[in-house]
Order: sequence, then structure tokens, then C-alpha cells
Amino acid sequence: MTAVDRGPDSLPAHVTVVVRVDDVNDNSPQIAVNSLTAADSVDGPAGRGGGSVHATVDEGSPPGTFVAHLSVSDADRTGKFGRFRCSIDDARNFRLVKMYQQTTTVSAPTTTPTSDASGSGSVVEYQLITGNMVFDREQVDSHRVVVTCRDFGGDASLRSSVDVRVVVADVNDNAPVFPVASYAAEVTENGAVGAEVVRVVATDSDAGRNGAVSYRLDGDANVHEALTIDRVSGIVRTRTPLDHETTSGMEFNVVAEDGGRPSRSSTIPVSVKIVDVDDEPPRFAEPFYAFQIPENRPSGTEVGRVRAVDRDAPPFDRFSYAISDQTVPFTIDADSGRLTTRKVLDRELVQSHQFFVVAVSESSETLASAAVTVGVGDLNDNRPHFPAANDTLTVSSFTPVDYIVARLAAEDPDSPANARLIYGVESGNERHLFNVDTSTGDLSIASDDLSKVDFDEFLLSITVQEIGDEQVFIQNSKSYTECEFKQGKRKTMKHITV
Repeated sequence: MTAVDRGPDSLPAHVTVVVRVDDVNDNSPQIAVNSLTAADSVDGPAGRGGGSVHATVDEGSPPGTFVAHLSVSDADRTGKFGRFRCSIDDARNFRLVKMYQQTTTVSAPTTTPTSDASGSGSVVEYQLITGNMVFDREQVDSHRVVVTCRDFGGDASLRSSVDVRVVVADVNDNAPVFPVASYAAEVTENGAVGAEVVRVVATDSDAGRNGAVSYRLDGDANVHEALTIDRVSGIVRTRTPLDHETTSGMEFNVVAEDGGRPSRSSTIPVSVKIVDVDDEPPRFAEPFYAFQIPENRPSGTEVGRVRAVDRDAPPFDRFSYAISDQTVPFTIDADSGRLTTRKVLDRELVQSHQFFVVAVSESSETLASAAVTVGVGDLNDNRPHFPAANDTLTVSSFTPVDYIVARLAAEDPDSPANARLIYGVESGNERHLFNVDTSTGDLSIASDDLSKVDFDEFLLSITVQEIGDEQVFIQNSKSYTECEFKQGKRKTMKHITV
């Protein structure tokens, strides 16, 4: 400060005035928080009124993981008003670590066991780190910790606080989980394409893409050809119409995968039963059956068996057998397909029978048929016979030798194997004037001695006998009064008067 009078050649006087401004505690500590994450934001001034900030920590991070950086200062520079102490309200999950003070040499970090720190007259740096607890987002997805800094103003001390909301960031530490051990479903065959078969559901407690579940089928080529699954909903649908007769059921796995990188997955077995409907007709094992049965067998003799199958499952596989023509001399067992005779068969009347057998399902809506031929085997049950019992011939004594004077043709209705005939002269040819061809039955002149006969009468007894594979004697006195057996062969006699 300078003082000057008003006289000439005035002389100034100088004095220095020092004004000391005494500090009062009118500033609270200022807290600046940097979480170093994209989510950090201060919603208000971290001063007297307080504020909030967001930070992020990955779940599963080890104790001591960095959460946020704090810079604390107090505009009051002198004495106790510029000194402050910081603390947190959640010492279980977090720790506040003093790093350094700008007015002093940087020292090694120290940890305050009581979660308190103090500083004086300048900016003090802190780190907020995780405590001894390992965070699990699936248990608690966020934590709130309040950092409070209070100066040493005694009864007039000022404080500031900041609310730090720590979001526990998700990591892909959980695989999808199915609520059951397996799935079982039924679907009717021949259903429409796209019919729902079963829906599988898995949940993943992770968040975001780590908890987004997608599904896929794990099965053989038949499964992938028949079924498809919606990746998002887990609904399994038919890709093609299903056929019980081709595949009665399918077993496969469904894999649920989350969207994490790398992803986690779970697998569950699924069984699908394809329910049968009556869509298959009976089918005979053969389209044509041929049987052989000897004639003269008693009624009820088995001829053979036909066989049909129905590929449907019970009860739709039931059917019965029947004969389409009720006039044939056969019957069939409706359950077994066993064919039997209804009467004695005679080959000489009918050598073979043709008819159809059918298999009819219980619903009578489907049937199948097969052709059947039954051949009647011949037995040697008929004797040879001449059309006429006796004949009279007139022969000239001048008839030359070997001249055929008569053809004695006998008949046998049996099959050729049982109708091989042999002819012969039984009596009346003591002078050997005649001869009978054993194969053809031709009667011819056998000797020139016939020319010496002036007039005479010869009673020739001509026989015919068969040589059959079997001999079955059926006595018939009316038709075979002249028949007799010799050496197991049948013989018929004819008298010829010459």
C-alpha cells in the first residue's frame, strides 16, 4: 500500500499489508469414479449431494478383481479440513485400496483391513476391488456398494458419497438343462406331414446369447429323413408320412446348445412309438398253391395249408380264411388255413379242382386271394372190362395165318400207369388155331391147320388183366362176375364163339 502527500516534491511512503484468509470447512471431498467400462456413468455430482456410477465385473472372477478407480480431493487445503477418510459399506464383497497421493512419492499399494483410507491436502487415488467372494450372476446379478469420504472437520465435518452399482457380467458357465431325464411320444402312422410329435424344452440360466438355447436332432439317416426339429421352439415334427410296418418306433437324441463361445450343450434321449392303424391288407405267401391228394381218401383228409400274413400290429393283424366257391368238395379252417376234403374224391370223375381261397380282415374292408389247384391222384380201383361180355364170330377155313379176325379192346378208366393191359386165351384153344396179341387184344389165325377144319365151333375164353402200381379190390358182382385175381393182377374174361 502507498501513501503520497500533495506537496511539491512529495515523498511516498510504502507499507505492506498482509491479509490472511482463514480456511473454514466449506468444501466436502470430491469423488471421481472411473469404472473403465462402457457401462460407467455418473448420474449426479459426487459431492455433497452424492451420485451413482455403474461398473461391471465378470462372474467367476477371482478375489481382488478390479471394479473401479476413484480419485478423491478436497478443496479445503489447510489443516484438518483438507484431510479426509474414505470407506465402503460392503466390506464382505468389496475392498477399497489406497493407491497413492499426488503430493507424495508414489508408494506401494496398501490395503486398509477396515476398508477405510485417509489423505491430506491433495488428490488421493483408490481402487475398488472385489473381496473374498466369487460372484455368481445366476445367484445375484448386481451388487450395490456406497463409497463415503468424510473430512476431519469435527462436528462440522462434511462428507460425500457415491453409489457404485456393480453389474455381474454373465459368462457361459452353465449348460442347457432339460427338466426330465428322457422324452417319450406316440404318433399315428400315415399322419399329415408336419404333424407335431413331441416338444422338448431346455433352459439355460445364463443371460443373453449365453442363455439362448437352440435344438438339433442327433440320430441316424432314418431319423433325419422322417423327422425335423424347430431350432428355436424344440418342436419335433414329421418330415414324411410315417409307416408303422416299416418302422414301429424310433430312438434318437436331441441336443440343446447355447449361443456362447464356446458353446455348452446337453443331450436327452427321445423315443417315438409309431401307432399302427388298420391300413395293410392280408397277403398270401404265394399267389398260387398246388396240392395233390389220392382219391378215395375219407372225408376230412388234410390236403394242405395256405398261409397269409397281415403286416399290421395286433389287433389289426387278425383275418380269416375262406373258399370263394362253396361248390368245391373242400373246406378251409378259418384260423389256420388248413384245407380238408368234404367228401371222398374220385379221380375218374374229376381229375383236378381249381378254386380261390381268400383272407378277409376283421373289418371286412380288405381281402387277398390266391389260386389253388388240387390234383386227385389215381389209385388202381377199377378193373378192366370188355364192352360186350360175349361175341360170336364166323371164320372161313381158308382164312390165312395172322389174319386178324377180331379186335378185342378192353377198357380201364384208371390212369395209364394203372391201366396197362395184357390179353390172353384162357381156354378153348387147345388146337392152337388162334392167337391173341397180348398188347392190342387182336384175335388172329395162328395155324394152317384151320384149313383142315370142315365145320366146327370153338368156345374161346379171352382174358384181359391189368398190371397197376396198386391193386385195390372193390368187389362188384354185377359188373365183374367174370373177374378174378391171379398173382396180384386183375383179370376179366370174355367168351367168343368161333
